[in-house]
Amino acid sequence: MILDIQPSRAVYDFDSIDVPGIYKLADNVPNQITISASNVTLDMNGCTVSGGTNGIVINGGLSNVTIKNGVVNAVSADGIQVGAGCSDIQILDVEVKNALRGIDFEQVTNGVIQNCDLNFSTTGLELDTCHNITVQKCTARANTHAGFDLLSSTTCSVIECSALSTGDGNSDISSEVFGFLAKDGNGNLFERCIANATQALSVTGSDSVVAGFALRGDESCTKIIDSEGANSQTNVSGVTLPYGMLVEQTMSSVTQVTNATSTGGAGHHPRWSPDGKYIVRSESGGTTERLILYEFDRKTETLTTLFSALSADLHDAVWHPDGTFIIAIKPGASNPNIILYEFDPALKTLTQVYSLYVNIGHIAAAWSPDGRYFVVSNSPTSIVVYRFDRANKSFSQVDSVSISGDNRSVNWSHDGEFVATVNVTNSELRVYQFDLATESLIEPAIVTQSVVSGGYFVEFSPDDQYIAVLREDTGVSTNVVIYSFDGSSVTEVTSAGTSTSFYGTLDWSSDGKYLAVAGGNGTTILTVYEFDRGSRELIEVGSYNYGNVQRGVGWSPDGAYIAITASAVSSITLRIVTGLNSPANNVIQNNTVYCNSGAQYPSGIGISGSSIANSILQNTAFNNPIPRGDRAPVVSSNYAFATNVFNQLFGDAPTLLQNISLSGIDLVLDRYDVPSGLNRLEALAESLIDNLL
Repeated sequence: MILDIQPSRAVYDFDSIDVPGIYKLADNVPNQITISASNVTLDMNGCTVSGGTNGIVINGGLSNVTIKNGVVNAVSADGIQVGAGCSDIQILDVEVKNALRGIDFEQVTNGVIQNCDLNFSTTGLELDTCHNITVQKCTARANTHAGFDLLSSTTCSVIECSALSTGDGNSDISSEVFGFLAKDGNGNLFERCIANATQALSVTGSDSVVAGFALRGDESCTKIIDSEGANSQTNVSGVTLPYGMLVEQTMSSVTQVTNATSTGGAGHHPRWSPDGKYIVRSESGGTTERLILYEFDRKTETLTTLFSALSADLHDAVWHPDGTFIIAIKPGASNPNIILYEFDPALKTLTQVYSLYVNIGHIAAAWSPDGRYFVVSNSPTSIVVYRFDRANKSFSQVDSVSISGDNRSVNWSHDGEFVATVNVTNSELRVYQFDLATESLIEPAIVTQSVVSGGYFVEFSPDDQYIAVLREDTGVSTNVVIYSFDGSSVTEVTSAGTSTSFYGTLDWSSDGKYLAVAGGNGTTILTVYEFDRGSRELIEVGSYNYGNVQRGVGWSPDGAYIAITASAVSSITLRIVTGLNSPANNVIQNNTVYCNSGAQYPSGIGISGSSIANSILQNTAFNNPIPRGDRAPVVSSNYAFATNVFNQLFGDAPTLLQNISLSGIDLVLDRYDVPSGLNRLEALAESLIDNLL
């Protein structure tokens, strides 16, 4: 029963409160209670409301209503429902369980939800188009969809809250599960929160999303700070990636944002710097500029030429993983034909520091992920591995493998263990294992695979589980081929494209979900595919055409832009087009994410999001994924699309703008721990090599 504790001491009906006052339950209530008056306090007095469509309903347009000290259980819709236009609502010390939504605020302004338990519902708490709501010291346990769900809401704060075992009991084969979610809102805050064991153990497809924390849609100016996202899990037999924290990126249309002109020739693969601020382009043919370095201003979306060299044909120019060096390669008739440049980001200068002449036609180059080696493909004889001496700014050959024919492209796996090359003359893909102890490519190749038609470009997916090959059109109906790779063999899983000549390149997005392909069929010069790992299909999601053949393509590290270059002499030699859309201007800072795993290798990602469009800094991610299986994952999936991840091989200590990526057992050494006079690379190589390669 409901007892009014105003002086009148009158007894009211069980199902409604329509007069202002302070009320206290005297017993459990087996039906819905509706509050239709402002200035009401309902003290549930430890009693339980259950059995109705909703538990307690606050009608729309009311203000100054408080519900406290009780339990709402086993209702078919909302445990506590607050209608549109309400303000100054307080929910204190309440447990809500077994509902569709534990607490549901719709268009509410000003409110406090404190010390509440939200358990075993579909969604623990939903704030829809709400403003200035503070949620503090609440726990959401085992809700099947979301613990805390903010939709189109602004300036709401979720502080010292926990979302535990979200998704437990979710049997859907396709599902979205979030510990904390903010979508299409602005200025929200998640502070000192914990998302642990967010899970979707029944999902197997790539269309599902599982994340401890997620920002989606047009969410902006929202903060996730001093929080923890750990142990997100998905089905180990599926391909659904779990995330500790996700700033979700999506693909829509492809449009040009800017271009650059030169009097040079055909452009090759445009390469973005690791921080996404610069692009280097190589050219062949024409008469002048063959190596051009651009700065890309994301605010104005404009290109500025910083450096151009007038020299013989260049076939490739590749950034060192730390962004301070570039290897440029030329055909064999030029002297020198392997050139090392150093880039000074402070002065924005590019300076030649070393060169080497080898009378072989160089085609392409790739750095090892630790930056200690690079490999060059040659035509018509071999691929060659060079050791990079960072201290002396020089390099020297350590090994080569003879391969007859035109070795058009070469790529190094992200775990540092394999080198792949494709051959136009022999129409084959080869994968070699690189032995770090002997600094050599192990022969014979562990993979020698016919690609049916001439191979023009090859690239490992970011997790090394797949290899993409671009081939010409002779005898085939498709140009793009995806092979699965298990470390010892390859299997073709899908192909896409046309039967028209494709003398181009391709590039994976940082998370391995998308593949951008440039080539010349005279109609569409850029195609973006989504790679569905569940069905193992390439699905076209975007394209761009301006009526000229293109040769090179490069995805910016954060996925926001794609660079494409012309394959024939043209006044417009570089174009920048849009890539992935992302929530922007959010802050992800000083968080810890770890042990997010479950899907097939690589099994999980710590933090995924553009650190350029958003401020993602000073976070620590480790053990994403957890090593397991015969081929233990060693590729870091602690971060995707983040460009400011600290690597001890390239620096003394992290700056205030960097994120930490660890295996879980590494120590981050301060610059004072390094013996005087020793180069950081040499000091750390022996102790870190097993963990970082």
